[in-house]
Amino acid sequence: MIIAKFGGTSVSTAERLHTIVSIVKKTRGNGVVLVVSAIRGVTDLLLSFPDASITQRKKILLQIEQLHQNLADEYWQDTEMPDIQVYLAYCLREIDTAV
Repeated sequence: MIIAKFGGTSVSTAERLHTIVSIVKKTRGNGVVLVVSAIRGVTDLLLSFPDASITQRKKILLQIEQLHQNLADEYWQDTEMPDIQVYLAYCLREIDTAV
């Protein structure tokens, strides 16, 4: 079994995501477990969320959404993007209502 964990800078650009996909494809069939954590900048935004005002929280959620949307746009620039926008909006609503 191979456990591969990526996060932060290693998942912050389309080029780096393509590298991760390549690594995972090469190890396919070897019981690969892929763990992906927050992209660069998101952890700090999430840590600032509980102490932020309602106005600041809305700005933080917009920043998180924009970081992910930019990465998705860059990654799928010439192909049909899956319904990631719907899923991203769902996740951000979950964060917003949970706090």
